[in-house]
Amino acid sequence: MSYGLKVFNGDGLVILDSSEGFSTFIKTNTGTISSGAGTVNFPTGIDVTDLFFVRPTSNIFIAESAISGSRQIYRSGTSVLDWFEADNTLGNFSSGFDTGYGLNVFDGTGTAASDLLFSSNTAQSLDVVAVGSYSDLGSNTELQININSSTPHYGLLNGSLFGSGTVTGYLGGGGTIERKRGYEYSYSGSTLSYIKIVSTFAYPGSNGFQPGGGDMAYMIVKLRG
Repeated sequence: MSYGLKVFNGDGLVILDSSEGFSTFIKTNTGTISSGAGTVNFPTGIDVTDLFFVRPTSNIFIAESAISGSRQIYRSGTSVLDWFEADNTLGNFSSGFDTGYGLNVFDGTGTAASDLLFSSNTAQSLDVVAVGSYSDLGSNTELQININSSTPHYGLLNGSLFGSGTVTGYLGGGGTIERKRGYEYSYSGSTLSYIKIVSTFAYPGSNGFQPGGGDMAYMIVKLRG
């Protein structure tokens, strides 16, 4: 690169390169879904292509529900759900980046909000804590991500899944089929101890849960600022 900024992490991987012109992600729309068990509708205005992150405030499992014909959120118990939509910085950053002290990185075409790739002067930015594919779990049914923090952490709902139903005549018998692909939260008081990435499949005749697999991505993020 000629002029600009290039940032590496502790493993030597590039996490920001202004010469590429790629923007970072920021929080855009936010909201809260009141406590209650079972499935609940997606917030109005959230489309299937939107990056949608959710966090419960107590110990439950969350995923997108595959039970009904419409998009819904499944929660295994009663908990308030905080959510936000994420989008790239370019074209979505509002104001305030050019006041006070901090670091702004632009795409080289100008210094307006529409040219902004990264800004430290915002409470809208987010950090990726863990990311991968559910298929990465291999023969395991869960992966525990230790958090031990009171900072809110959110799971990407896109690509998650929960479905359960009773079948008859399955391999000569009947029973319950259940597929889980999502996030299990565990709190100790106000501290989030860990989040388990869960991917399981159970069917009549199986001995317990089997690995669920799936090439969809999981992601855990925390808000910075």
